[in-house]
Amino acid sequence: MNLILQMILPSILFAKNEPNETEYVVNMKGGTIGNWAPSYLSVKYVLQPMLQQFNINFDYALIKHGFFPDLRGSCKLTAKPIQFPLTPINLSERGKIHSIEFHTVS
Repeated sequence: MNLILQMILPSILFAKNEPNETEYVVNMKGGTIGNWAPSYLSVKYVLQPMLQQFNINFDYALIKHGFFPDLRGSCKLTAKPIQFPLTPINLSERGKIHSIEFHTVS
């Protein structure tokens, strides 16, 4: 499901023929966590904050987790076309490390 999000999100964000007030809502069903694909958590806590630095905002809400191959998970994407220019960001320096956590797998 999150690979599909990565395909359709640019189409929504860079839609040229729509007014910026147009809001798109996409309800997706499938696996929110699985092998060889980004999880819901990686989209929500890595991709989305990174894009927000460019002033690209969208909402990605988890409705229900679904672990691949059990495809009963669902998420809701809400986004509008972006306004240009995008805000430039600087990734040349690493930020401060706030915490490090280790989890054991049994």
